[in-house]
Amino acid sequence: MKRSKTSSKKIVVWAAAMLCALSLTACQQTGTQNSVSGSEPLEEITSTDIPLTTDAQQQETENTNMQNLEIIVAGQSFSAQLYDTEAAKVFAAMLPLTVEMQELNGNEKYYYLPDTLPTDAGNPDWIHTGDLMLYGSECLVLFYEDFPTSYSYTPLGRITDTGNLENAVGTGDVTVTFQFTNSTSN
Repeated sequence: MKRSKTSSKKIVVWAAAMLCALSLTACQQTGTQNSVSGSEPLEEITSTDIPLTTDAQQQETENTNMQNLEIIVAGQSFSAQLYDTEAAKVFAAMLPLTVEMQELNGNEKYYYLPDTLPTDAGNPDWIHTGDLMLYGSECLVLFYEDFPTSYSYTPLGRITDTGNLENAVGTGDVTVTFQFTNSTSN
């Protein structure tokens, strides 16, 4: 009895399909534990086991021990807060401080401090209007626009009321005073 070519092809296709099905079921996870050959089962990690920190949670944590600050830009006062970090503490020890900040890139003002500050730089991914940061260990930067960044900074604090900040800083160099508010003594 001869088999037709069509029937042989069907058998080959059926066999290939069965192999695929078997290989897929071999990868399927069973139960709630994974194991590695020759070892104890590993506990399954669920998304609730991994602590996630949202921007709001991080900001709330940072707000806990902030010092109130006043930043005066071209005569206009802005409320600000310094973070509870080593760099911010060293910066606070320099206050009150009046500097001539230079314009850069149409989104920031900067000033090189006479002394270095401790750093804990990281890439924030996004800069926000009012961010006060340290670039390197001695470059004080005040941002007046939101934008993405690939640079690393050490956060020092932020202006809490950024309304009219962009107009106050203007397009060129500007005089900026950093000082504690009357309600905070240092």
